[in-house]
Amino acid sequence: MSDTLAVMAINITHHRDFLNEFEKTDIPFKQILRTDREAKVKLFEEFLKTPKKPDIGRYVSQFFTNDQLTEGFEQADRRIPVSSSAKPVMASFVGLTDMEKRIYKIQDEFYNKLINGRLDEEFYVFDLTSTLLYNTLKNIEKETESLKRFVVSNTDVNIYGNEAEIFASSIFDLVGQLPNGLGSLILSHLVEDDDNIHITIESIHGGSHAEITDRYRRLKRHFNFYIKRAVSESAYLFVSNSFKSNRLSPYLSSISSKESLDFFYNLLKDHDGDFVNDTIRYFTSGPRSGYFEPINFLNLWHKQWVYFETNWDKPYSVVEVLKSLRLSEEQKHILFGFILKFYGGYPIQHISFNSATALRFVERAFLSYPKNSPEKTFALHSSHQLPSPNTLTDNSVFIKYPDEDIQSLSATNNLDFYFNVNNIANSELVFQTFDYFESGQGKGTFTPLGFLNLLCEQEKFIRRNLRGKVNSTLDVLKSLPLDDEQKHILFGFILKWKGGYPIQVLDADEKIFFQLLENEFLKYPKQTPEKEFCSKEFWISSQQNQTLPNNFTEKKLADRVESFSSDDKHQTEQEHLNHELYKHRFDDFHIENNIDPRKLFDLLKVNKTPYRIALLHKTGYIEFVENEFGGGVKTNLYKIMAKILKSHDRKVKGNILVLNPKTDENKKQYTSHLHVRQVEEDLSGL
Repeated sequence: MSDTLAVMAINITHHRDFLNEFEKTDIPFKQILRTDREAKVKLFEEFLKTPKKPDIGRYVSQFFTNDQLTEGFEQADRRIPVSSSAKPVMASFVGLTDMEKRIYKIQDEFYNKLINGRLDEEFYVFDLTSTLLYNTLKNIEKETESLKRFVVSNTDVNIYGNEAEIFASSIFDLVGQLPNGLGSLILSHLVEDDDNIHITIESIHGGSHAEITDRYRRLKRHFNFYIKRAVSESAYLFVSNSFKSNRLSPYLSSISSKESLDFFYNLLKDHDGDFVNDTIRYFTSGPRSGYFEPINFLNLWHKQWVYFETNWDKPYSVVEVLKSLRLSEEQKHILFGFILKFYGGYPIQHISFNSATALRFVERAFLSYPKNSPEKTFALHSSHQLPSPNTLTDNSVFIKYPDEDIQSLSATNNLDFYFNVNNIANSELVFQTFDYFESGQGKGTFTPLGFLNLLCEQEKFIRRNLRGKVNSTLDVLKSLPLDDEQKHILFGFILKWKGGYPIQVLDADEKIFFQLLENEFLKYPKQTPEKEFCSKEFWISSQQNQTLPNNFTEKKLADRVESFSSDDKHQTEQEHLNHELYKHRFDDFHIENNIDPRKLFDLLKVNKTPYRIALLHKTGYIEFVENEFGGGVKTNLYKIMAKILKSHDRKVKGNILVLNPKTDENKKQYTSHLHVRQVEEDLSGL
């Protein structure tokens, strides 16, 4: 209960701060903004994500009441010397009032604390002028002022048409970044507003008021025409945010395919379920009846689905592109729901394929829609229950350790690099790290990308320098120009990415190094969330509690390329092999032994069981699986390897045994020993 009250108090404080900043900040189109609740909520949400700035007014006001400040300023104003003609008296000096002296002293105290880093957090406030919405409004205002000033210095009316189109296009693009309601009101205001203060100023300085006014009317007519045309051609500014017209706007046409129902029936004839007919029913007699013509929605979905499948090797940015479509939040929510429905519904299982990683980001975007919707039921897999409603949280993201502070110690990758399983096979580990700093207990310390780049660069250093230099490698890490908390977090995640602590590795150098690093990590005197999050126990628990596999989704992910995008007839087996190897730490083991796991996988996927067993025996992976997952029991090993290789445990057993020269196993039936020389050649070439 006390925690709930604390959160409520924080939210009330943030809301009060927002209202104060809103009133005292010069915001373009403020009167229009006041009337749009949705836009104000969006501005508030963005406000909570801005960096905080020191607020001298808040610091000074703690020493005075409002009445004292008002009276003090009035007293100071009354003491300004004036002559009988009400003109300021030159070379006459008036001493400061006692209150002014005190305020100057308080200001000096404020700046001293600020410079020395001793200013309390309560005297910082979120910076409203750093919000995207404020800066968009500011840019619209600048463009509008440039339009009005244009007629003063440009008298050639023949160029007004082209120039007005440029201004209209620029302003319309900026308005497209605003909530629909606010954008509509601002565009209406700009079209109706014929005032131009620059004409008055120019006429004061000798310009012809009538002539300049006439030029501005011409320019404004062109501008209004291009604004209205842009509105009519865009999906922006919908009526009631719905697609009730059968005729698509040019923008919607540009993001949609142009196929017939026959095309969709033929394309999806092998798709499990009845996706086409389900879509038709959904928009004709279902919960979105009349919202969209089914064929129009199928074409919209299809073009975005093709883009999604073509680009899901960039799992993060492909979904960011979909999120940036000029559709309302509700419309994007519907689109994302049908993408998830096509792959069997949500929740998406946590498996290391780029397809699943990208779908997890679609799922997040879909569930971020705050309202209850029919899509949340429609796209839900039948074996799961509806998730809890999305609730508003404190979105403040003051970053304690900004990216620029650690840039010299970090890699320069983007998020797609980390979420692409061809670079890092353990996507669940990447998601856990990303979420820890995006919305978990590490929020506000590092940005997710900033920390991943720091971690990546330091892990590379360890791999390059560890052999035979255990102590010096550790000394370099300990001497990094980071404070104790930063190093504690970094060391914890290095351990986490090695399987968590207590450390269990086979290599002698690594065993010494990571045990020493573990000691350094645990020496940090405070009880931190990293001490739980980076433990082996947490990792095991998180894997047991993760989303249960959805067989339909798994099948669609495995069959996807064969059915719709590619002629690869071995995709299902490869997906299975990749999934099982990931579960049994194939990548971790081989990286620890300086063998590229992706190149090994390329050898495994094109060869059969005897070669595979010879290869995995040679790298030591079979022995690792026996000890790590089989408890040192041979029969357990045979069953595990049979599952990994999609084979029979007797066949696996026979092929493992014939690798021993002293075996009595049937070497005609089991032939892995015949592949040993080829395996050695292949490994030497890696």
